[in-house]
Amino acid sequence: MEDKPQILVIDDNAGVCISLVFLLQNDYAVITVNSAQEGIAKMDEGFDPAVILLDLCMPDASGLDVLDELHLTHADTPIIILTGIGDPDVLSTTLQRGAFGYLEKPFSRRGLREMIAAAMANQRSTLGESQ
Repeated sequence: MEDKPQILVIDDNAGVCISLVFLLQNDYAVITVNSAQEGIAKMDEGFDPAVILLDLCMPDASGLDVLDELHLTHADTPIIILTGIGDPDVLSTTLQRGAFGYLEKPFSRRGLREMIAAAMANQRSTLGESQ
């Protein structure tokens, strides 16, 4: 049996985390943390997920700050921003700062799966080019 790719969800909303586990558990091993600091610590411990799903607004840190830190320390890991903020300037900023993409809440299951698949395919092609 093949191991499932791992996804790290960094979101302070437990309901969102539970929903993402439910939506993705058949195809992915979904690990959730409920704060920015827990997410950063998990990655600093050597966790190497295929994709990170990162909430943009959390009480302990800005998702943009977390994006910046993770992009510097784990540049090969695609980060998809999850947000309830539909401001085009904010969303454009996330892409400029290294996010693979973003999904506005509420997002569709299909949109989520397609974005994750695209991020993983992009990561494979990028890693293949650098080797």
